[in-house]
Amino acid sequence: MRSIGLLLLLACLSLVGQTNRGSLSGSVEDSSGAAIPSATVTIRNLATGQVMKLTTSQAGHFSAPALDPVDYSVEVKAAGFQSALVRQVKVDTASSAAVKLVLKPQSVETTVEVTATASAINTESGTVSHTISERDILNAPLSNRNVMELAMAMPNTTGDVGSEDPTVAATVTAPGFNVSLNGGRPGSTAILADGVNNTGVGLARAIANFSPETVQEVTVQTAAYSAEYGNTGGGVINATTRSGTNKLVGTLLWNAINPALNAAPWTLATVNRPRATARSNQFHASVGGPVVIPKLYNGRNRTFFFAAFEPRYRVDYVQAEALLPTAAMRQGDFSDAVAVTGGWAPAAEVRRFGLSQLRDSTIYRQFDRVNNQLARITLGPGQTFEPFPGNRIPSSFLDASAMKSLAYLPEAGSYFLNANGQLVNYQVLRFVRQNEKRVLARFDHTLSQNNRFNFRLSFLPVVGEKGFGHPVNGNYADYGQSRQLMLSDTHTFSPRILNDLRLNYTRGRFSGT
Repeated sequence: MRSIGLLLLLACLSLVGQTNRGSLSGSVEDSSGAAIPSATVTIRNLATGQVMKLTTSQAGHFSAPALDPVDYSVEVKAAGFQSALVRQVKVDTASSAAVKLVLKPQSVETTVEVTATASAINTESGTVSHTISERDILNAPLSNRNVMELAMAMPNTTGDVGSEDPTVAATVTAPGFNVSLNGGRPGSTAILADGVNNTGVGLARAIANFSPETVQEVTVQTAAYSAEYGNTGGGVINATTRSGTNKLVGTLLWNAINPALNAAPWTLATVNRPRATARSNQFHASVGGPVVIPKLYNGRNRTFFFAAFEPRYRVDYVQAEALLPTAAMRQGDFSDAVAVTGGWAPAAEVRRFGLSQLRDSTIYRQFDRVNNQLARITLGPGQTFEPFPGNRIPSSFLDASAMKSLAYLPEAGSYFLNANGQLVNYQVLRFVRQNEKRVLARFDHTLSQNNRFNFRLSFLPVVGEKGFGHPVNGNYADYGQSRQLMLSDTHTFSPRILNDLRLNYTRGRFSGT
């Protein structure tokens, strides 16, 4: 008995766990407003055909918890009354929907169709939430193709959603970290995927990110949310991934960004203006439907799959300039050098571009060579360091290792003025190169009317190789690798006891975070 009591307690406690599922409740009355008890309520998932049957209480009420956030039909039948049908009612992520059905007496069996409309005020819950539908997700022009961007279009949401794509510059990629919901501090928002935690521990960023074609809807809750989300500082972003339906559906697309079609970056400069450099090719292939094995198994209304594969090839550049030393300067000869912004240049080039000397270019001898080492000269009262003759540093004062390293320094080119009016003689395109292949797979199965099971796997590698066009001049990489496995089992024991078990393994490894 003690073990049975413990199991029931755990089942009840699971109701406070995080979830992406919603609920549907309603009331059934006759024309006079009197409750109709023991009426049969049939709730059907319009996409998968899965059916749940309930019976109204003595007060004429019914409630269906733990429903997937999709469209449902509701049909009610009672002895001595016409049956009533609500063809479509939407259950949103982590939200409650309600319907009211009025049955009319009728001796001949007739079905009355009821049109359900969304109420301006949700009387089932005080939660302030907004749901972004699948159509809105697919139609929205998302620059980073990350559904997290859609959260910024919701009320009481501010900040910068960021990007998971490495940039040319040394920046930290932390999508979702700087989003503030309902006045909460950035970095305190709870981010969920299919009801399981998708928020980084060390840095409260999104671990796994999803492209629009793999997400069914996104709900943003900003106030009066349930206590199960008590670990957030201002709100909850809850994404639900797509699942298969009774209809076999596939998607193929190619999202391309090409410099030839992009506008150039805006700048005040009139010369050497930067050009558009970003180039990206992202492919998407996905398919979902019922699991059907000819002559062996027909999973319609019962077993479904969804899988997506997304290769992406992206490269971007930033034009960088530098003022490199001449061949004479490499050998210690600064006899013709004039100090300008960024370094030294020959006097003739400085005059040709109408520039002025920034400071004195004299190089003073501050060291003596003692036992093949340089020792700093100690000055006496009134003494000053003497300049090198002709402003040339003798070869005996040049370190041999430093001279060898000059072989890896690019050679100077022709002099020109950059967009900032600075004299430079070298131009290079700093780059970031990102090649990756992403995978998402989901499996849904109905064991019985009261028991449903689903599983999802997401593998999202992001690696951005960075460089300066030379293998030894600052090449490095930013990386991110996230894996998420989610397993859930929803079991309805009775109208009052529900167990929603969710197990997930989420791991993210990110450079710079």
